[in-house]
This record gives sequence, structure tokens and C-alpha cells, in this order.
Amino acid sequence: MPLVFRQFIRDPFAHFILIGAALFGLYALVNDEELAPNRIIISEADIQRTANQWQQKWHRPPSESELLKVIERQIREEIYYREALALGLGQEDPIIRRRLAEKMEFIANDLLVPSDPSDEELAAYLAANPDKFVSPVRLSFSHIFYSADNVNSASQSNQETLLTHLNQSAEPKAYSGLGDSFNGKQHYEQIADYQIARIFGRRFEEQLIALPVGQWLGPIESGYGQHLVRIDDRIDAKLPPLTDIHDKVLPYWLAQQQERSNDSLYAKLKENYQIVIMMKPSQILEASLTSESQGLDGSPETVQ
Repeated sequence: MPLVFRQFIRDPFAHFILIGAALFGLYALVNDEELAPNRIIISEADIQRTANQWQQKWHRPPSESELLKVIERQIREEIYYREALALGLGQEDPIIRRRLAEKMEFIANDLLVPSDPSDEELAAYLAANPDKFVSPVRLSFSHIFYSADNVNSASQSNQETLLTHLNQSAEPKAYSGLGDSFNGKQHYEQIADYQIARIFGRRFEEQLIALPVGQWLGPIESGYGQHLVRIDDRIDAKLPPLTDIHDKVLPYWLAQQQERSNDSLYAKLKENYQIVIMMKPSQILEASLTSESQGLDGSPETVQ
């Protein structure tokens, strides 16, 4: 196969143009409105679709008069729509412009569908984006809580004595019931790092993860107060093999390919336009800041 032809069939812009041309040709075969711009056709399929929509909404078929009224509303809408287009009413409307641009993007998304990837392509994506799929650090830990209202020099001295006692104790649950009442658990089992941060705060989570396993340490602070802590078990973060998370990686890869195809299409379409920006955005911002500065430095208005 010639190189040029291979490049052509791989080009998403070529796919878009070919499929779009086919759809346009099909539309021209079944719709002659371009030949008669003032002609409005309500096809049998249109009427059937209207009747089906009525049935779904009201749970009964429409009467003939009801169906005619709905069709008349559709005709009225079509007439006003065409007259609005003829007057150019939508050209400066940001909502209409945005909606039409979105529809163009939807069409591109429907036409530029990525093909199924190979395992090698998914593995390469996984290797390039490990942060999206790495499992979180999980800790099993116990803590003794001291409310911020009760922390003082005497309590801190007691904490040091208690730490020594707990580390020498052979009783694994010697901590049970010690400290102030905490609105949560005193022991957490295999809890993820982001869940720890959600409960105790990010600073607490960062300090906790840095501690060794099997030793009472602290105090470390949270938004609630101070905590003596002991990590009982740690499961470090790891990147699972592709075989375990294939179905999770696939949507990310497809989204990336879709974005690349859309960007490629946009770049091709943009080549057909001459873009003229009359002033640099930085100049606009600078002028705006200067104006605001002059307004702040100006004399206050006189209220009479």
C-alpha cells in the first residue's frame, strides 16, 4: 500500500471529511429543501415519531386533532426558525454560537471514534500515566486523642509518660479508652491515605505516613487536637499490572485518543482560516490594570 494512501486513511481529518461528505450526499438524496427553501415537508417518519412521543408522555395514542395541533406547532417553529436564520438573528447570539460549536464537536466525537487498542498501546499509556492508576497507601493504626481545649504543659508531660508505658506494654490494646472522647474510631484498619486526610486533615495524614510501624509516637496534630499514634500495618502504594486494571485503563486511553483526534481535526480546519487578533491580550490586561489604578488613585467623588 503506498505510503501516502496509508497516511490518508489514518488521518482523522480525512475520516471526518469522507464520512461528512457521505452523510451530506445521503441527506441530499432524501431531502430536496435546498431546491425549495420555502418548502416544509412533514414526512411519515416525522408524524410517527410525534405520535410515539405523545404515547410515551401521556400513555395513550393521540387523537387526530391532538396530532394535528402538535404538527402545527412544529411547522410554526420551523417557519420562525428559518425566518430567524434569514434575518441573521443567531449570528451575534453567544448562546446559539456556543450551541452550534458544541454540536460540531458532538459530530466530530461521533465520527472520529478511536479503534480498539492493543495491549501494548494500553501498557504504554499505563507506563506514561501511572499516577492515574496507582493504588493508595493504606494504614492500620490506633490513636489516643487529646482535645485542643485540654492540651497544656501538664498533659504533654503525661503524654510522654504514657508513650513510654505503651511502648513497654505487652498488652496490644492498652490504649483502649485512654485520652479524650473522639468523634470517630480509636483504631482504623487498612484505611486509604486520602480517607485519613478527609477525617484528620492533610497535615496529619502526611505526618502519619512518615512514621515507622509498631511504635507509639507523637503527638501529631490534627484539626481536632493532638494524637498519640501507632501504625500497626502499612500497605505501600503500588501500580497494579495491566491485566488487573485493563477495564479501568481503557476509558482513559480512549478519551486521550478522542482528544487527539479532535485536536487534529481542529488544526486542519483552522488552516482554512486567516486569524487576525487586533491587539495582544497582554495589552488589554495592561490597559485594564492601568485604568483601575488610575481609578483608585483619583480624587473621591463629591456627594451633594
